[in-house]
Amino acid sequence: MKKHLFYYAVCFFSICFIACNDENMPSNSTGTETTLTSFSFSKSNNPGVVLKDINAVIVNNEIKISTPFISKPQLKATFETKGEKVLVNGKEQKSGVTINDFSSPVTYKVVSSKGKEREYKVTLSYSGLPVVVIDTPNKATIPSKHEDWLEETTITILNPDGTEDYSGTTCIRGRGNSTWSYPKKPYALKLDEKAKF
Repeated sequence: MKKHLFYYAVCFFSICFIACNDENMPSNSTGTETTLTSFSFSKSNNPGVVLKDINAVIVNNEIKISTPFISKPQLKATFETKGEKVLVNGKEQKSGVTINDFSSPVTYKVVSSKGKEREYKVTLSYSGLPVVVIDTPNKATIPSKHEDWLEETTITILNPDGTEDYSGTTCIRGRGNSTWSYPKKPYALKLDEKAKF
């Protein structure tokens, strides 16, 4: 009986020691003090480069972003962390301020107040093609080809370098028969004034 009590006591104190001893945590700790809680590219911090706010999903240590709404890879990331500081290639990062080149994967390192570290690999893919932005009045739904044209719609075409190729007003409605039932719908446009794209 005494042997069993001694065995249980040793196990109990060993578990307590391991749980309380912060030195046993690995250097690439997954504790909350080394966590990135959010990561995004905002339009306001990247004017003319990011066409709409992009909020990334963080899965384990990977942040993968695929979007048509970025015109070039030099970007300011906005992030939140529970760590004391965030580094890229040894340089401290400021959320919404520091510019990085995302043409290849970028590794963010979160460092806790106790020196623990965790790395996040950010991979960005974007088309590098011009982007067409269509805004309907009051976010109205675009009608089918059997309905009247929706007027006072704005259209903007942005080049990959962030410059504007065209901006104006148009009328819009759907087109096609069977294709109108597909998730990606085809549209017909009539510009209010003749223009060359």
